Amino acid sequence: MKTIIALQGKAHIGKSETIHILCSLMINSGYLPAAGNYAYNKSEFWTVLIKDGKRVGITSFGDSYTRVRKSLGSLLKDDCQVLLCACRSRETRGQGTISAIEDIQDTDKVFYQKSIDENTETRNETNRNEAKQLFDKIESLL
Repeated sequence: MKTIIALQGKAHIGKSETIHILCSLMINSGYLPAAGNYAYNKSEFWTVLIKDGKRVGITSFGDSYTRVRKSLGSLLKDDCQVLLCACRSRETRGQGTISAIEDIQDTDKVFYQKSIDENTETRNETNRNEAKQLFDKIESLL
């Protein structure tokens, strides 16, 4: 079964940055970009990475039901076994990003709570550590 991993947290705590670090870590570990618009200098992106024939879809879009649902839908159509996205900690008005993930049928879901590091001197290290944890989780699912 396919698995969606959602990096969950409030706005401006480093979810997209952590996802960027994760992509770089995966590429440096032998994953090859197959599709998408991954560019480290862009804030929001999506990509498909392949290693040993296994496909991982990653998107940093996590601000609305529509964007999350559309991004994950595209990655599912691209036959990704594991999908990773950003999402908010709680629903806001109406359907939010959590609902977008929960509404996708026939997938396992893992919600990973992004930590909040207020210290600007340690924030990058916190993001790197969490990217490594996500990398290990993805590897365990493939």
